[in-house]
Amino acid sequence: MNVLPTVTQSKYKHLLFGSAFAFAFFGLLQIGEMAISSNKTIRNILHLSDLQLCNENVTLKLRFSKTDQFGKGLVMSISRSLESSVWFDLLGSFLQFRSQKDGPLFCNINGAPLSAYQFSSVLHKALKFLSIETKTKTFKTHSSRIDAATQLYMSGIHVSEQEIQRKGRWVSDAYK
Repeated sequence: MNVLPTVTQSKYKHLLFGSAFAFAFFGLLQIGEMAISSNKTIRNILHLSDLQLCNENVTLKLRFSKTDQFGKGLVMSISRSLESSVWFDLLGSFLQFRSQKDGPLFCNINGAPLSAYQFSSVLHKALKFLSIETKTKTFKTHSSRIDAATQLYMSGIHVSEQEIQRKGRWVSDAYK
């Protein structure tokens, strides 16, 4: 996160991408749940009205996902922890900068939704800046989701494989 002010053009972009990257990690989110791609509609991604930020947790409603093709929606909660407290603060700062007008949660300063291309591009710029160029070819937008599942499994706190599967909304054994 510390490299983002160097690879983005403004404080707003730094907070936007920092929040989006951390949100993807701690929420085990797929890029299509939070950023627009060429084949997705804006109504399918997270909106400001889908989020509730409290001191101890973030509650969000996923409008649509790979495992919810009919858009029934899913409410999930992310609790503040030692690891996530920096993200909670970052998200709070982003929400202070972001317009309070409802629309895509992760949006550019002009209100246009964050695109999957922008997410990927800034991620790769940050990895390149950190001299992790070899990983830019293998580290993709879904990598943070996989890394978060691995961290949950390896953390030492008792999190069952079924709980990891539920949190990541995997219907197969792909999370293993």
